[in-house]
Amino acid sequence: MNKNNKKQNKNTHTKKANIDKRILAEAMKHGEVTRSSGLHDLVIHDQTRHRTFTDAGKMPRARSRDGQRMDFECFVKRRATAGPTEATLMMRTIASVLDKETVIRILTEAPEFVVNPEMTLSVSRQLMEDGMITQSMVDDILDTRHPAWSQIPWKEDTDLKGDFIKAFQEDPANKGKTIEDANQAYNSLPTDLYRKEGKVTVSVKTDKGKRDYTMEIACEKVTLDKGRYFIALAKNCSPFRTGWLRLHGWKNKGRQIEGRAKDHRTVPKVTPAFVKEEKDKQTLGDAILSQNPEANNIMDALKSGQTFTFMG
Repeated sequence: MNKNNKKQNKNTHTKKANIDKRILAEAMKHGEVTRSSGLHDLVIHDQTRHRTFTDAGKMPRARSRDGQRMDFECFVKRRATAGPTEATLMMRTIASVLDKETVIRILTEAPEFVVNPEMTLSVSRQLMEDGMITQSMVDDILDTRHPAWSQIPWKEDTDLKGDFIKAFQEDPANKGKTIEDANQAYNSLPTDLYRKEGKVTVSVKTDKGKRDYTMEIACEKVTLDKGRYFIALAKNCSPFRTGWLRLHGWKNKGRQIEGRAKDHRTVPKVTPAFVKEEKDKQTLGDAILSQNPEANNIMDALKSGQTFTFMG
């Protein structure tokens, strides 16, 4: 009997696992797991593989059995306009017909970019990494041209050095190293960290009239080398500390997720000016046909001998 049980367990490759009740409850909402009544321990009937649970607002990270990092696909809620990824792809697609001023105007004057300054920053960073825009263009966009970002001045983050020294000393990898070692490590890195952070209000004109949007935004910037910035959204977080410097003790701190659909501010329909002008413009042919509804075409209307009034 015991031999059969051992053989059966070996063939099914089953494992015991302790899963937090909070995670179990969340998973059960989606029908992904079931609990067998009468048992105190968890029984999972899961027909899928490689499921990963993460806390809200954090991207999943996992490795396969052979130690390779697993890739994840990201699905977002459908919306009527582009997010930062789609906007960046479109700018890449039409790059050959763009000029400097057009790029800046798109990122600072298009209503969706005006009311979503976070998207302007995300797309600007991607285009800078692609080599499609320059460092000076990013400065112009964030400091002068964008209605939201230009309202907030850059301020130096004077807490960075203290956070770096503290993290350096608490990191087990630096056991036995001195404060001088910490200062030397700090001075060897790009650390001129500046932040924009504050509450702003912007306005856009739509087909339904003027709309005002008030929001709290934040970003941070570091000059890495000639022609390249580290720039990132930084509301209630510091991506430079967590993502670039990777300070000890900062790994699980909050992050601001770019392009999240629920954070996107929607703008009512905005009809292009040239479309409105075209609709308002009446041609002679339009006038003739409108005054002769029985005519099949302009020539029939002209042959009828009627008098026409054209105010175009």
